[in-house]
Amino acid sequence: MNKKDLPATKEGMRTGMTCTADHVVKVIEDNTERILTALGRYAHAVEDQHRAVAIHGRILTEIQLQLQDHDQRIVRLEASRGQP
Repeated sequence: MNKKDLPATKEGMRTGMTCTADHVVKVIEDNTERILTALGRYAHAVEDQHRAVAIHGRILTEIQLQLQDHDQRIVRLEASRGQP
């Protein structure tokens, strides 16, 4: 689609350029389809990103729990060494 195919603007109306209602509807449908396609792609990318963040968060939580468990073991070992 080139600029000649677009519906008339205010400037175009002053200079006598007009377009048919069918043409305007077609342009609006085309633009709407492009917008919906772009939104669909964006939504898919956001879902992928959300999934990646959730997995990353789960991994960090598991590591944090392992570190806490490790710290507790160290405290118990140090405490048992101090007693005869």
